[in-house]
Amino acid sequence: MFPTAHDITNNPWVRDPCFAVIQSILNRGYDLLIVTKPELEVIQLFCEIFRDYRDMIELRFTITSADEELLKFWEPNAPNFTERLACLEYAYKTGFATSVSCEPYLDPYVVYTYSACKPYITDSFWVGKLRGFTNRVKLDDATPELSTKSNVESNSTMNTLIILPFSVSDNTYNTLWALCRLHPPSGDNYNLRSSSSAFLQRAI
Repeated sequence: MFPTAHDITNNPWVRDPCFAVIQSILNRGYDLLIVTKPELEVIQLFCEIFRDYRDMIELRFTITSADEELLKFWEPNAPNFTERLACLEYAYKTGFATSVSCEPYLDPYVVYTYSACKPYITDSFWVGKLRGFTNRVKLDDATPELSTKSNVESNSTMNTLIILPFSVSDNTYNTLWALCRLHPPSGDNYNLRSSSSAFLQRAI
């Protein structure tokens, strides 16, 4: 897996050495998992440079919520949801293996994130919970609404990481709702793709 202690940003002083390390690993014949909060310019350049190594690379993008407000609060200066989703779509359409890490998920509506990402995933969707939330996190600067939405630990029954293959049936949606102690929206029990689209329009 690369990187393990930082991210690949579009700053040439960071991006170019990272690409050099990636090239060195691939030249030695090793398969490589790239985990990143992706920036579109970086991913476009990456896909161009490493196109011939597609069968050795999996791109795993960290997408922890579809709520732009939450992402801005928890991950300041990181790419927003719209850009990360665009990166996932671009990598998928360029022929790279793709997966998503939703860990830790930042709100209980993981199903919306999953629904938006699912069309562009070739491998898996990882879900993980933030442990020790109330002991490790202070929400002094958060609005009451944001504080409530963000307390993913109290809203969740999930204690361990789960992996959801991209090809699972729509019953996966029920599983996600159950994990977050929520029920599907009234009148839209299983057709969550339409709910996701409406949510994304509000987020954008």
